[in-house]
Amino acid sequence: MAASNLLSQTPTIHPTKSAKLSSNLFSVNTSLPLKWKPVSTSVISRFPRASTSEPKPHKFGQCFTKCEGVKVEELMEDVEKRPFYFYCKPQINRNVEAYKEALKGLNSIIGYSIKANNNLKILEHFRSLGCGAVLVSGNELKLALRAGFDPTRCVFNGNVKILEDLVLAAREGVFVNIDSEFDLENIVAAARIAGKKVNVSLRINPDVDPQVHPYVATGNKNSKFGIRNEKLQWFLDAVKSHPNELKLVGAHCHLRSTITKVDIFRDAAVLMVNYIDEIRSQGFEIDYLNIGGGLGIDYYHTGAVLLTPRDLINTVRELVLSRNLNLIIEPGRSLIDNTCCLVNRVTGVKTNGIKNFIVIDDAYQEGKMPFNYLPTENEELRDLLCQSVQNLINLVKRFKTSIAQHIQNITGSNGHQNVAEQSTYGATTSSGTSSENAEEAMKGKMEEFDQELSKIVGLHDLKQQLRKWAKGILLDEKRRAMGINLGPRKPPHMAFLGNPGTGKTTLARLLGKLLHSIGVLSSDNVIEVQKTDLVAEYLGQTGPKTRKKIEEAMGGILFVDEAYQLVPKQSAAGHVDYGTEALEVIMSVLEDGGLLVVFAGYTEPMKRVFSSNEGFCRRVTHFFHFEDYSCEDLVEMLMIKMSKQDEKSWLYGFKLHPSCTPSAIKSVIKRYSTEKLRNKQNGGLVDNMLNNAIENLDSRLSFESKGDELLTIMLSDLEAGLQSLSKRANVDDETESK
Repeated sequence: MAASNLLSQTPTIHPTKSAKLSSNLFSVNTSLPLKWKPVSTSVISRFPRASTSEPKPHKFGQCFTKCEGVKVEELMEDVEKRPFYFYCKPQINRNVEAYKEALKGLNSIIGYSIKANNNLKILEHFRSLGCGAVLVSGNELKLALRAGFDPTRCVFNGNVKILEDLVLAAREGVFVNIDSEFDLENIVAAARIAGKKVNVSLRINPDVDPQVHPYVATGNKNSKFGIRNEKLQWFLDAVKSHPNELKLVGAHCHLRSTITKVDIFRDAAVLMVNYIDEIRSQGFEIDYLNIGGGLGIDYYHTGAVLLTPRDLINTVRELVLSRNLNLIIEPGRSLIDNTCCLVNRVTGVKTNGIKNFIVIDDAYQEGKMPFNYLPTENEELRDLLCQSVQNLINLVKRFKTSIAQHIQNITGSNGHQNVAEQSTYGATTSSGTSSENAEEAMKGKMEEFDQELSKIVGLHDLKQQLRKWAKGILLDEKRRAMGINLGPRKPPHMAFLGNPGTGKTTLARLLGKLLHSIGVLSSDNVIEVQKTDLVAEYLGQTGPKTRKKIEEAMGGILFVDEAYQLVPKQSAAGHVDYGTEALEVIMSVLEDGGLLVVFAGYTEPMKRVFSSNEGFCRRVTHFFHFEDYSCEDLVEMLMIKMSKQDEKSWLYGFKLHPSCTPSAIKSVIKRYSTEKLRNKQNGGLVDNMLNNAIENLDSRLSFESKGDELLTIMLSDLEAGLQSLSKRANVDDETESK
């Protein structure tokens, strides 16, 4: 699909340089209330009106110069910004007409698959041609409604349909496919919230091999989509048990895209009508058979003879008529793929001395990388990719060998010294000199480690423990170099206890870098999660949701903030809380050594976590209490922030006036803040104080100010900043007391 991900924002047409484009352009409405990444697009239609006679397919070449009488080169001068997508409206009309002709004599819905191209103007045109819409997300549902599609001719597919989107679908009367047990539960919940009965179909896997690339095969029993045919009765019973929420009106199968053999559709349709007979025998009024989409296209531009819409429909026509069914089909790429192209311009040519590179003005953001759906038939591309991967593996192997040889040269293999030749200045050994170099390198690492620790205010016990770990890891390097086969050290799982603003999250981020630098962790990745990131609303969803976050954190740190929320004091009547399930999933991986877990939260509520799991204190072996910051700590933190800025810091460029000495700042903090405020905000007090100080600096300067005056924070600015913060805190306290 040349434009499979075209509309990432409200589509726009840029003003043209001349009046060459006719009034037959697709008009654009820029009020769509959805947010997407912008892509420069132009939807162009100044072609002759499509003929009503037998469709004559028009093909875009891979490097075409004109289409329907419009020269692309001329068009490039008309469009203000490039790259842009160029659409052939008559070809879209011909493609839809081919399906309509094939479906004559059948009650049917042509459901355009929005994921093929979600440009709003394209959607509006398909709607004007009488198409319905096939959706796989909430945003696609909103797009379909915005484009004016009849909701009763829309089908909501997918195995991940969230409750919020299902409620909208229920209110609008959209067909919804049931894909799993928890999907059914969510649809029932949505129906109750919306106060409407939902028309549903069962997406059944007929277990037919579509003979396509395995990444896009969805109709077999190993697919993640749909329900297993042997579970059909369970779903029928479940639908029967919710007569006020669900009305079963159809059966659906989707073999997937790029299918090139009609007998595959026929095999699936035979199985599906048999299922429909069985379902009807149990009292259900099944009116719809949805056979999905899937017609292949000429990806390789070889002029291959492919299935036509008529070929597809003729394979199932008899079966549909024999059961008096309405037929739903879900074409996507076969409707849009040969109607558009991405137009770009060569910006220059460069060379590396061996090869010339033609540079154009579009990139991956205008199209999708192909490797997720790499065709197995493309041997040349596949071999090239495999060779690139193998070259990378070989490079890593050579690098590891080089490092091992370097360590061996430093310490000597198996503890034996390598004796060098005598020099003019006396006998030496290579390992003697190199060992000194190794020791210097280790000392250098420890100094770097200490330098990073110096950025942390307070937490002396934690700093001391980190130094112990760092030293132990570095000594392990020497032990392994001596030939001792040491296993990896177990990650030291921890609990951070303390009030907000005491630096727990900040330290976790720094901890990832520190432990990665000394080899405790294979990555400096820190994944920060709370209860909402781990716990799902319905039975069976929490485990997979939690495991997904664990996988993201593998090799690094999983930081569970406000961990006590996983073990509530008590659940509301009728409400099932799955927080303890998430905690058990995390605890089950602590001994695997694949990641480090840090649990954080208030001291008292965290005791619920400790007592909720028998193995917690056995697996989480290090507990650190983050004390509230003293005035001295806050001053130290402020001075560090102002003296160690980087270009990404919001404080970058600002500096303190010489009058802002540590003792003067300490006096300001003591005078203008209460102990309650300091303990409530801790490190946050410093950020808020500095932010307010800069605002005060802005208010007292004039537009005639220049030089250092624009960037220098005075002691009076800090006083005003803290006074403003204290006043707001007093208002908050009064509100709480009421």
